[in-house]
Amino acid sequence: MVAPKPLCKEVKISVPWGHIAAKEWGPANGRRVLAIHGWQDNSGSFDPLIPLLSSDLNVIAFDLPGHGCSSPKPPGAPYRYFDWIADCARVVAHLGWEKDAEGQEGSGFNILSHSMGGAVGMAYAACFPSEVNKLVMLDIIKPWVFDMSDFSERVAGVIRQILDWEASLSAPPRSMDYEKAVTMLVERSYNNSISDQSARILMKRGAAVVGNGPQVTFTRDGRLRISLYQEETNDQFKMLARSVRCDVLVTAVDGGLAWALSPEDELNEFIEIYKQNARSFELIRMAGTHHAHMDHPEQIAPLVSRFFNSP
Repeated sequence: MVAPKPLCKEVKISVPWGHIAAKEWGPANGRRVLAIHGWQDNSGSFDPLIPLLSSDLNVIAFDLPGHGCSSPKPPGAPYRYFDWIADCARVVAHLGWEKDAEGQEGSGFNILSHSMGGAVGMAYAACFPSEVNKLVMLDIIKPWVFDMSDFSERVAGVIRQILDWEASLSAPPRSMDYEKAVTMLVERSYNNSISDQSARILMKRGAAVVGNGPQVTFTRDGRLRISLYQEETNDQFKMLARSVRCDVLVTAVDGGLAWALSPEDELNEFIEIYKQNARSFELIRMAGTHHAHMDHPEQIAPLVSRFFNSP
């Protein structure tokens, strides 16, 4: 049954460098769902969707470090793919949602994820298969990998960008008019996938007023815009995908990133891996944009609810 959910409440989870901020929706004793947003978004990404899901879900949507209201990583510390997995583990440990290899503790939980959050969710489900019952990946099939043919040149470029960013820390953060910030968020999204309305939702956690206003600055860490050091390869990600044992639902939007991040043969290979190793696998191809779950949650919610409610 779908029913209006009460307003969510804010949660803070202590970590060695500060805190991870989260929003908790639904009853504390409800079916557990961990929601992981995409790159440079924040947990507000799920605000339009969660109220349309079953009312008995206990959803924890958290801001990845350096996003939204969560603390950035310490100066000098990069953002790496496997660190995001560890951040999920920190949140799960704080919530007490772990389950041992025999499944003796708790009843596990589901993952609702979008874009980069889907890549992180897939890896978490692979690393901790006894904990995850169901995995939803919105508009992502596999993690993106860099072309390794120019690896040394790319790493050198990343290092220069990091040094330039560190040299800029003494300057005040860039600020702008709120409406200009909204426009920038829309125009710089993939294929303009973030609508004006969705941008304003993300801005609730993604922007902070400078002084007494009216200027604002983005709260996300500027280092996120620097291409990541990435040692991971397709072979490593395939090994992770082979370890996913839960039920998997993938929505792939024709106008989104799922089909654009990787060559078709790589995508098909991962699809076959999920089919062969996951408890069940379903791929739903649909029209829309990368942020369809924000702009058209009424289309996504029935798919997610049916999947979470299935045996």
